[in-house]
Amino acid sequence: MIKALILGFTVGISAAIIPGPMMFATIEASFHKGWRAGPSIFMGHALVEFVFFMLILIGASSFLRRSVISYLAIIGGLIMVVFGLTMIKKKQKKSLQWMSRFQPAV
Repeated sequence: MIKALILGFTVGISAAIIPGPMMFATIEASFHKGWRAGPSIFMGHALVEFVFFMLILIGASSFLRRSVISYLAIIGGLIMVVFGLTMIKKKQKKSLQWMSRFQPAV
């Protein structure tokens, strides 16, 4: 039991260090809403993680088949791709708006 907790803690810390969608969502929200967006995003994410932790703890993984887990992984990956493309599109639009201010009038 202790060995599993140590392993889970180690994997969790290493996953938290890697830049991911939550870090970029927090950065983007902070640019638009100020520093208070960070703690709000953290609390929302922590709540979701807690729910998943409790489901795993009570053994939800024992009644989920491998195919369901594979589908969840694919759906999660697609959501990350859509999230990234949306951020790029927004940034391109803002970049074009910013650059248009410096174009000489013809």
